[in-house]
Amino acid sequence: MNTAVNTSQNELESLITGSDNSPASIRAILNKFASSKIFAVTDRPWDGRSVPRPDMRLLMVTDGANHQQPMLALFSAGQHAHGVIAGDHPFKHVVEVDAAWALLGVAENVGILINPNTTDAPAFRIGSGVAAELKKYAEDRLRARTSRPRPAPGPANAEAEKPFVAQVRALIADDDLPGARAAIENVLAISPADYHALQLAGEIAIDQYRNHVAEAYFSAAIKVAPDRAAKAASLSGLGQALTWLGQYDAAEDVLRQAILADSRLPGPLLALAEAKAEKGEVHEAIELLRRLTALLPQDVTLYVRIADLLREIGQSEEALALYDVAIGIRPSYAPAHFNKGVALHALGRLEDAMISYRKAHEDGPWQAGFYRIASLKKFTSAEDPDIAHLEPRTADNGSNNLLTRMDAHFSLAKAYDDLGNYAKAFEHLKQGSALKRTQVDFSVDEQRNTFAKLIALFTPAFMRRFKERQKSAARPIFILGMPRSGTTLLEQMLSGHPDIYGAGELSAMHTIALEMGAVWGRRDDRFPGTDEELLADFARATAGYDRLTGHLPRGTRRLTDKMPQNFVFIGLMELMFDDYTIIHCRRHPMATAFSCYEHVFNEKSIAFSYDLGEIAEYYKFYAAMMAHWHKLLPGKILDVDYEDVISDPETQLRRVLSHAGLEFDPACLDYQALDRPVFTSSNTQVRQPLYKTSVEKWKHYEPYLQPLIEGLGDLAKGWPKAD
Repeated sequence: MNTAVNTSQNELESLITGSDNSPASIRAILNKFASSKIFAVTDRPWDGRSVPRPDMRLLMVTDGANHQQPMLALFSAGQHAHGVIAGDHPFKHVVEVDAAWALLGVAENVGILINPNTTDAPAFRIGSGVAAELKKYAEDRLRARTSRPRPAPGPANAEAEKPFVAQVRALIADDDLPGARAAIENVLAISPADYHALQLAGEIAIDQYRNHVAEAYFSAAIKVAPDRAAKAASLSGLGQALTWLGQYDAAEDVLRQAILADSRLPGPLLALAEAKAEKGEVHEAIELLRRLTALLPQDVTLYVRIADLLREIGQSEEALALYDVAIGIRPSYAPAHFNKGVALHALGRLEDAMISYRKAHEDGPWQAGFYRIASLKKFTSAEDPDIAHLEPRTADNGSNNLLTRMDAHFSLAKAYDDLGNYAKAFEHLKQGSALKRTQVDFSVDEQRNTFAKLIALFTPAFMRRFKERQKSAARPIFILGMPRSGTTLLEQMLSGHPDIYGAGELSAMHTIALEMGAVWGRRDDRFPGTDEELLADFARATAGYDRLTGHLPRGTRRLTDKMPQNFVFIGLMELMFDDYTIIHCRRHPMATAFSCYEHVFNEKSIAFSYDLGEIAEYYKFYAAMMAHWHKLLPGKILDVDYEDVISDPETQLRRVLSHAGLEFDPACLDYQALDRPVFTSSNTQVRQPLYKTSVEKWKHYEPYLQPLIEGLGDLAKGWPKAD
């Protein structure tokens, strides 16, 4: 940094001084800027290549004497402008920059100030034009880097040709994860330090949601990685495992290391986007993926993933446009058609959704998700051609992978249920659930431990220690309970109220609780922390909830958050919010449990639902947890029974709205007419009139549900009547 001012430096100053802020002037400045060494000066440590942290201030500078060098100061207008203009420069960290950072680090709304470090040279703002030019420069630079020829395969790459690698990858491609796991564990028993075996073992563990195991495998693989690309791949895998474990900050740090190890690989960038999405920072994830499309403009998976995330945050129309972009690039790309169908389904455009689902299966016979088609139709004949299509897909004959077989079983269960052949329907349910159970990680003992720890922590004495509560702009109405207990229906009704915005199933509380748990765990013998530390934790959690939900277009309306399993976090809610409401949706335990069993869930958190005995155990944990919350917070939780909502919706809506401090509005009863996306597995039913057939549907299957009935014990008879 203390080099003499050079000719390039002086030329750059001249260009800045004479700039008329036109695109041509900006290009000239940036081109000259790029011809010099480029440094970043930041107020936090940074490696110069990975993604700058959102809370980091950064200046780009060229080589030159510290008191004369021109700078490009990048700052978010609302957060950083004042410090830059006032000359307050707490920038202590200097690093040479690879311009690839700009592709990831320059936000769309960036503000840029040229020459803020001198008093006599002009200092003026440039808006989005400079940001666009700088971004384009960085994209071109990074594209050139990623397109460089790779070295010829050496011994390390040759190892990838080991026979077991191809064999295991073939099993993974066939969705035979148990077989792949057994094969790779046999290899590791002989060669425990084989890089490729460790990497494959980590990938398999990730796919099976055995994330702690994956963390160990990838950590071991990093230590024996034969080259930078291999190390980047293992770091990327470790970042994914940490993401699924809820260790989001650690995941981001590891993924930045992966980018640093080999920035030619798109995998770490994709994994970083997924970490952001899982953390609830969906807009940041979308921005990362959008910037990757500039490097890989023909990669349809990027457009589909962006569209999926847009759909998750309620921007279904924008999602549909991007699915169409993907389809325009690859007209026969089945996942784009299928996911477009999911978006249309959520919007209530059921005929269009069916067309997209059908197109997906026409273009990709391997495409799972036929149960979506089954859910949109009523089977009236055993001769239905869809049944004839599905039956062969259940065969374990080598040509059907596990997902195909599972999907066919659940679809046929729906078909035979429609036809009243309950014995055959249940047989398909049983086989489909058994296959799905091999794909999820669930432990009754771990769940018992988790719930016991929560009950032991959240006691009256603990709650009395904290009197302060934080104001939340969202003023959330939490609609919670077991999955399939009527949460979607109740939220759909409440969304008709002019003072309520139905936000759907939000991951905010889950994200906050995981982060807080990680912080508490690091306090060791101070667990969970001193009163001062905990008050700060709760205030930060409330602010985090508002941040994670701040993108929702609710205006001044109260927000409903209907993630069913938020019931785990009721004690935390009480310590976070000064104004919130809890509605606990209940349904007959047998009806709830059977409805869980007959559905295919995408969520990892509902891994308990594919074995009748495990469903019963989890349900008892949930019932004990709710009894604890009721005792701890008397009067705070309103129980609402699904059966009562079906039989007398107005009375129940009046109870709910009164509990939330709102007046009844008749629009809540016209819930079928609401034009809002519904993304849960109940998205078809909530657009239909209230129907009572679902209330006792489980009784058709009672002869086959003995493990569930015995496991539930007295709960199998039903809940006590709600007050």
